[in-house]
Amino acid sequence: MLRNPCLAIYLCVLLGIVGFVSSQDLIESCSSDNVYQAVDKQLIYNGWHAPDAVWVSRNPQSIQGSPFDGIAFRMTNADAFLFENRLWTTDDVPLEVLGQVPWGDLDENFIKVLAQSPKQMDWFDEARWETILTNTGLLSQAISASGARGIFFDPEFYYSGDGAFSPWVYGIQFYPSHTITEVEALVRQRGASFMEALQTHTSDVRVLSYFLGSRTFFEAEGDPAQKDWSNYALIPAFFSGMLSVADAEAVIIDGNEDSYYIDDTLQFTQQYQFIREQSVSYYDTDVRTQYGDEVQVSFAIYPDYVMELWPEYDRGRSEEYSLRWLEHNLYHALLVSDQYVWWYDEIYNWFGYINEGLIGLYEPSGGVMQSPSDAVRALVPAVRERLISEQGLGYEMSKPYDYRDNPDIDAEWLPLPAILKVSAQTVQLGEPVTVTLDAPQFNDYQFDLYINSRYYQDFRTEIMLSDLPLGVNTLFVRGTRWSDLQHFTSPPTTVRVGC
Repeated sequence: MLRNPCLAIYLCVLLGIVGFVSSQDLIESCSSDNVYQAVDKQLIYNGWHAPDAVWVSRNPQSIQGSPFDGIAFRMTNADAFLFENRLWTTDDVPLEVLGQVPWGDLDENFIKVLAQSPKQMDWFDEARWETILTNTGLLSQAISASGARGIFFDPEFYYSGDGAFSPWVYGIQFYPSHTITEVEALVRQRGASFMEALQTHTSDVRVLSYFLGSRTFFEAEGDPAQKDWSNYALIPAFFSGMLSVADAEAVIIDGNEDSYYIDDTLQFTQQYQFIREQSVSYYDTDVRTQYGDEVQVSFAIYPDYVMELWPEYDRGRSEEYSLRWLEHNLYHALLVSDQYVWWYDEIYNWFGYINEGLIGLYEPSGGVMQSPSDAVRALVPAVRERLISEQGLGYEMSKPYDYRDNPDIDAEWLPLPAILKVSAQTVQLGEPVTVTLDAPQFNDYQFDLYINSRYYQDFRTEIMLSDLPLGVNTLFVRGTRWSDLQHFTSPPTTVRVGC
C-alpha cells in the first residue's frame, strides 16, 4: 500500500481511468459537477497462500506492510464452490467474522470463488440453480459485511473423472436433446439471475474474473464457427446475462490470465485492444454497449514463470534478467490496465499463511515454498515511483522477429528515447492540447498515440487534441518498425482537464 498520501494523489493523477465522451456530455458534466475522477491502479494478491478471512482476523499483523492494495481471500480455510449443490451455512460464510476483519490499509479486497463443483453441473437443474442463487445471496451479504469490492471469479475447471465435465463446455454428448443455441439461452438466463443475486446487498459489486469471453475467442482463433469446440464455449452467454442486468455502478473485469506469459512490450497494448475490440464479438449484440461501459481490462503478473521458480520454467536465465522482466511486466501492466492488476504466485509466501490443501503439490513437481527475496519485495514500490514521476523504465522488451512465439529465446533490451511532449499538462474543458513528437531519427517507424490505454491514432510530428475528457488523462506513444518489429514506448505524461 501507498502510505504517503502525496504519492497516492500523484499516482491517481498519472494512472487516471477515464473514457472518451462527447463534448455535450462533458458540458453537462461540468454543469452538474459530475466530473470524472482519477482512479488509482490497484495491485491485488491472488496466490496459493493468500490468507483467509478467519486467519487474518486472528493474525492482523501478518498483512501489514505488504506492497499490495488488496487480497483475493477465501472466507474460511475451505474453497467456496459457486456451483455446488449444497446450501451454505454460517460455517461456510461466517458473516460475524467477515464484518470484523482488520484489513488495515488493504482496502481493495475480493472474495475468491471457484465457478465449478466437484460434481457435474447441470444448467437445466432448476432445484440446483435455486440452491446456487440462495448461496449467491449469502455471498452478496459477505461482500457487504467484509467491505470487499466484490468477487474474484475463477472459471477454470480442475476436476476430472466421475463423469464430471466443465460447466462451460458444450457437446452433444453432454446435451443430447439441446442445440448450443438453446443451451446458451439458458446459460444467459442463469448469468442474469446470478448477477441479480450478487447485487442483492451491494449495487457497486466488482467481478474480477480470471478471464471472460477473451479466452473463448482465443481458443476459437477468432472463428465463430469454432466457438462450439472451445473449452469455454458457454462463458460469453453467462457474462452476457450478467451484463444485461448489471447495475450502473457494477464493474466486470477481464483478468486476462494469458498475460502471465507476456515477454514483449507490444503485447500489452495488443492484448488490451484484443479484449476491448475483438472478443466483444462473442457477446450478444444487445449487451455490447454495456460491455464497453462496464467491462475493464486487467493484467496478471506470474512471477513463478518469470523468475523460473518451478523446474519446468527453468531456462537458465540470470536473476538479473528475470528481475528486469518482472519489473517490465509490472510497469506496463499498471500503465495499460484500466484499474486492476493481479499478482498470482504459487511459490512465494508473503504473509506466513500456509494453504495446507496445496502443500502436497510441491514435492512431485520440484517446487519449494519460499519467502520473496528483498529484490522482489522492493520491486513493486520502485515501479510505482517510476510511474508517479512519469519516468520510463529506460528499456523496452523486444523478442527477435523470427522468435516471438518461442519462450526459450531471450528478449532484447532496447533503449528508450524521450520523444513525447505536450503543450500543457493542465487545461480547461475545450482548450486544445498539442502533442509533439521529437523523433526525426526514426523515420522508418510508425508512431501510435494511446490515451488512457486506448489507441487514438498514428501521427508523425504533431497532433492537436481538443476532445480529451474531464479528469486526468494518461498519454504515451508507441513507435514500431514493422519490418522487424523493433519498437519503443515513450514515458507516460498526463493532462488534467478541468471545467
